[in-house]
Formats: sequence, C-alpha cells, structure tokens
Amino acid sequence: MTTDAGEPIQDSASGWSTFRRDLGASVEAIGRAPWLIVLTVLLAVAVFLADNPLIGIPVVIFQVGFFGTLRVGFARAYRGEAVSNHEIVSLTTSLAPRFAILGIPILILFAPLELLIEHTTGPAAVIAAILFFVALDVALTFVVPALALTTRSVTEAWQIGLAMIRDAWPLSAWYVLAPGLTLTLASNFVAYAYRPNEVLQITLVVSTAILALLFKGAIVAFYVRQPASEPWPDTWQASDGRWYPDAAHPRHRGWRLADDGHWYPPRPHGLPE
Repeated sequence: MTTDAGEPIQDSASGWSTFRRDLGASVEAIGRAPWLIVLTVLLAVAVFLADNPLIGIPVVIFQVGFFGTLRVGFARAYRGEAVSNHEIVSLTTSLAPRFAILGIPILILFAPLELLIEHTTGPAAVIAAILFFVALDVALTFVVPALALTTRSVTEAWQIGLAMIRDAWPLSAWYVLAPGLTLTLASNFVAYAYRPNEVLQITLVVSTAILALLFKGAIVAFYVRQPASEPWPDTWQASDGRWYPDAAHPRHRGWRLADDGHWYPPRPHGLPE
C-alpha cells in the first residue's frame, strides 16, 4: 500500500515485525560477541555493589565510555566483524569524553529532582523522576548510537537522533518505546529502595541489564540501516555533479533523498544552486 505521493505506508504491524526481527538480530550478535553480555552484566553488578568510591568511581568512568563501545560492538557484529580485547579498552577510553559531555547536562537537570526525592516523603518527586527518565530514554534512542558511530559532536548527535525518530516514524516508534535506560534505572531504584534479599537484588539488576542490552542491539540494528547513520563527509557530491562542503549537506537543512537518487528540499523540488 502506498500514499498519494507514492511512498509506502508503514503501519504498526510492519513496525512490530521489523522490531521483532531486530531483536532476533540482537540475540545473534550477542552470540557472536559474548563479551557484550559478559561486560554488561559485570558492570551492572559492579555499579550496584560498589559502595567504596575507590571502586565505584573507576567503574562509573569506564561505564560512561562503554555506552558507546556497546554500540560499536553491535554494529561490527552485524557486519560480521569483531572487536578485539584491546579495542574494548581503547574504544571505551576514546568514547568516554564525548559521552561525558552528553551526560553532564543531564545530571545537572536531574540534580533538583534528586534533592526533592531526598528531602520529601510524598510520591510526587519519585513520579517526576520517573517521567524525566522516560522522556530522556525516548529522546536518547538514536542519539547514543549517533554519538558512538556517526559523529564526535554531541550537538550533531542530538540533531541526527531526534531527526531519525521523526523521519522514520512510525517504524521508529517500537525502538523509541523500548525502555532500556528506564528499565535499568528502575531496577536499581527498586533494589535500593525496597531492599529485597541480596540474591533477589542481584537477579533484578542482572535480568533488567540483559533485557536492556537486547533493546540496545535492536536499536543499533535499525540505526545502521538509516542513511543518516553514515558519517558525514567533509565534502559531498550532489546529483547535479557539483561538490559541496559539509555545512551545505542536505541533511543539515531537512532535504530528502528521493527514489530517483536526487536530493529535494522540503517544499519546492530542486537542487542547491
């Protein structure tokens, strides 16, 4: 089925089928690269148990860069390539600064909510925190893989990630609603706040970390199929044969690549002069 403009209609059924297929691809990728699940579980347990700052701070610093290393690992697994042991460390180290830049404003925004949770007894602050992280989870769906795989710029990663949600809608809805970050934070909150026995605490943290990992793999599988996932070149050649600088790339201005191979602006058809 197509629209009047000749573009295919992407209904919810096809969206679910695509998401389910990408979840399967995520499982296969983990099978080919078991370090993905091993390090995810070890980090989840280490963060949960690390009360000693001498242990907890290095673990958290490593985890910041590992957010990107996971996405690189999935992307390579989908191409049939591997990440060597020494690359895991080097990738995590090199990716840590950009993900720290991404995370610092988020921590600043969350700080008032954390103070409210600590100094109030009602549920309002907790509910506000949950809504904050759900909204953050949605917004970061494609921002994180963009920052790991496409660009070093946090600003460009936000642009790519948010544009991909819009441009791929409604197919992107299933990935946006996959609550990886929310699950992880909720499991840690429950484990800390309600303090079940230690075995149940660890089981909760590990199981949600694994489920979140599957979602992350599915999101990367979807992301790498999108044209915007390709690293932006310093120059690019338009279909009129001319070369343009990166700042003039259609993706910066909302242009779209049509089936005829030409770039068209949002309203009138044409090429850059």
